[in-house]
Amino acid sequence: MEAPQFKYGDRVWYAESSSYCAVDVPCDICFGKLSVVLILGNGEETDIECEACGKGFQGPTGVRRTHEVRSSVTEGAITGFTKRSFEGGWRFEVDGSSRDHVFATQEEAEAKRSEMHERDTGARARMDEENLSGKKKNHAWSASYHRKHLEEAERKVAWHRAKLSKKGS
Repeated sequence: MEAPQFKYGDRVWYAESSSYCAVDVPCDICFGKLSVVLILGNGEETDIECEACGKGFQGPTGVRRTHEVRSSVTEGAITGFTKRSFEGGWRFEVDGSSRDHVFATQEEAEAKRSEMHERDTGARARMDEENLSGKKKNHAWSASYHRKHLEEAERKVAWHRAKLSKKGS
């Protein structure tokens, strides 16, 4: 069995990267106006609430929650380690927290951080593009939904008016 690379108390560097750090940004669909103009196929324009920055029943806010990539290199002390059964190698605890990317030098950790940051930045860009595309499609569905229900309500109002006018005659 191979010995662990580090011992208890060794000073090490570890790299981390995450593409799920929440941040609020101005809405890139309505630009803070809380509504968008949807142009229908017949050229008719209709103003609808922005769903990209909407939060359920609260309606649009002009601000959209998104995520950004953050990465870092941190120094710490080895406080534990365990043998990985399936992946092989060792998993180290640094200052009491389990870490994946542990290195003897800051330069090695910085190289790994840079690699992970680039990978996560690409993944985040793809996720943002997919989310934006979906939000744009939701506006068309929303307009169709509300127009359908408006037509149904108008038909019911016309029917009830007709019933009242027949009784009053």
